Amino acid sequence: MNELLNKCMLCPRNCGVNRNQGEVGFCRSGNRIRIAKAYLHKWEEPPITGSNGSGTIFFSGCNLRCLFCQNYYISELNNGVEIDTLELANICLDLQREGATNINLVTPTHYVPLIIEGIKLAKERGLVIPIVYNSSGYEKVDTLKLLEGIVDIYLPDFKYYNNEIAFKYSGCKDYFEYTSEAIKEMVRQQPRCIFDKNGNMTRGVVVRHLILPTWEEDSKMILKYLYDNYKNKIFYSIMNQYTPVRACKYQELNSRVEDTVYDEVIDYAWNLGIRKAFIQEDGTVSESFIPDFDYGKEFTQETEEEILKALEPEYVNGLSVLGGEPFEPQNQRVLVPFLKKVKERYPGKTIWCYTGYLFDRELCKKSRARCEVTDEMLALLDVLVDGRFVEEKKNIMLLFRGSSNQRLIDVKKSLEQGSVAEWNPTIKRGID
Repeated sequence: MNELLNKCMLCPRNCGVNRNQGEVGFCRSGNRIRIAKAYLHKWEEPPITGSNGSGTIFFSGCNLRCLFCQNYYISELNNGVEIDTLELANICLDLQREGATNINLVTPTHYVPLIIEGIKLAKERGLVIPIVYNSSGYEKVDTLKLLEGIVDIYLPDFKYYNNEIAFKYSGCKDYFEYTSEAIKEMVRQQPRCIFDKNGNMTRGVVVRHLILPTWEEDSKMILKYLYDNYKNKIFYSIMNQYTPVRACKYQELNSRVEDTVYDEVIDYAWNLGIRKAFIQEDGTVSESFIPDFDYGKEFTQETEEEILKALEPEYVNGLSVLGGEPFEPQNQRVLVPFLKKVKERYPGKTIWCYTGYLFDRELCKKSRARCEVTDEMLALLDVLVDGRFVEEKKNIMLLFRGSSNQRLIDVKKSLEQGSVAEWNPTIKRGID
């Protein structure tokens, strides 16, 4: 399917660029997947979130450029890391192992051929949870047809009824035409909303609409159009969480939607006959609902020196590496040179590392964590705490770990003998 990138016409922009030759179009994307974040997201609609969270993968880039985008850091600035289709498959499987209700593909349009390949690989390796296609709604029917049999739940936006507003805020003059046809195709593929015994959606279409300040009449027109065409065959998600995240030249976008306006739109939906709808309660209008794509501060030479200086006092026994995932390949490549400096300057201090990967099954054998520096990084560690934290196995009496499945591993001894050797602390915790 990569040939579709030779002359990219995946979205209504119809750029026609050869992404396989390094050309980029409106979305600024190449021929490799770029993602910003993958995690269990707990702030989607209830049947999408489930009890554990939706396995959400945020793709970088976008075929819209909305002035009010809450995720502009990745949609407009295109921040993220490049992965291949096998890595995408492994991420999906990891999220499934963590208990994800589904795999939630956010802003996926410009990567559809690559995503299809990755999902097929994941399904061959045991992926069974539903696939959610979470998009702006600005789609081509031909692209959506490629997803038939792949996507179980469609979760599109319907942003604008009036194309003049669409052009003003998102730079497209044909938003309504493409989005209305796209939703028609989505409903054709998934004509019924189906739920499992736990109330989690397994198939269907949920259309989202974010109310924008001053444009409540446009919101009403969207709801009327959808109800006239689909009645309660689909679910509606009517959202009040608009948050100004950066100053905008259009003053109306620098304010929030009043509660009275939101109530007015909800009343309108009810009077239309809409019954299958998700609405938002007070308190949802907050930047806290926007995922953090910042990745913290850049790890610079200055940062290295700060850490090395902090290790200088005699009472500091060593360094612990944790947070995020140290054994992601891109992190290993940064950490190895730094950990060498730690060992050279402070040979008597220990280095601990916390990882969700298993030492013997994933770090010492072929896996998505293995790369050209993995063995070198392991050799620099003294103690490895491996395994993901599991809430059901939480035990506050454990030393240096949170759940009973996690292991304290003496790395050097384990590497020498070729099998896992536990690290035994010399102190006890609790009361004798």
